[in-house]
Amino acid sequence: AGLLVYNKQAFDAVDEPYPQDGWTLDDLVAAGRRLSRDTDGSGRADRLGYAVRYNDLDAYPLLHLFGGRFFSQDGRTCQLGSAEALACVRWIYDQVHTNRIAPGPAQMVGGPLSMFHRGQVAMLRQTLREFASLRGADGAEDYEAVPFPRHPVTGKVAALSSSLSYGISRAATSAHGALQWIKFMSSREMGVQMFLGGYSYPGCRLASWQDARVVGEYPICAQLAEVADTAENEGLPWNLRLADCLAIWNDQMTRLWYGALTPEDCVARIVEGVDEVLQRPLETVGGEVLPDSLLPH
Repeated sequence: AGLLVYNKQAFDAVDEPYPQDGWTLDDLVAAGRRLSRDTDGSGRADRLGYAVRYNDLDAYPLLHLFGGRFFSQDGRTCQLGSAEALACVRWIYDQVHTNRIAPGPAQMVGGPLSMFHRGQVAMLRQTLREFASLRGADGAEDYEAVPFPRHPVTGKVAALSSSLSYGISRAATSAHGALQWIKFMSSREMGVQMFLGGYSYPGCRLASWQDARVVGEYPICAQLAEVADTAENEGLPWNLRLADCLAIWNDQMTRLWYGALTPEDCVARIVEGVDEVLQRPLETVGGEVLPDSLLPH
């Protein structure tokens, strides 16, 4: 699940209450409007309420929140032409060009995270790992987080499941030893230690996320564990050409950010481009075609 990370000083400066667990996107936009300020008298807001993140895999959680999908279940068609996916793209567009609570090209200086550090942006969506990194830097007391706001109508959350998988090949000389190693790496205690050591997330077991040592350091982990059951697996293209598909998304979404495309035109271009990629032959690894058992189904 994503986090809404906020700078408490930005909220204190305008006497605005901090974000709360249970916020919807409407609450986020309303607070963003109140936080956006023209502090230098230029006629354009130079302190903004929220920074939109839309590139690469940042798109997946937001799409899920709106009920949209990048690929069909079998990975052979692009699903971004749905009403739900279009609503997601339109929401991104609106925060920059209609509500103007998020920085556009002329306002972006050094990227959203740099603007957040400088107090020019009050809120942005981050992962737990990124939030932990922020809290580990100077001024950690200024940063706090709540679960990312839900969809105001459906109640969906920005949550997707992703993982690192281990396997035992037929060439393994000690399958039992490999199995024991996998069990150790996926254990509750290893999840706790990897997170507290700054290496990774708390792991694949909810018990790790709810462990008193983890929750004591980051109470938000207990809230994230509560929404884990709502997470869906990320879809993959059948031919594994994910990088090509995401490159098309990035290119067209950048044009949207610049205001060169409407949300409808942006979505149409992405669908056309991605569907063309999905018509290409199966991606190969080391010149070898992957066996059917290893392909996404």
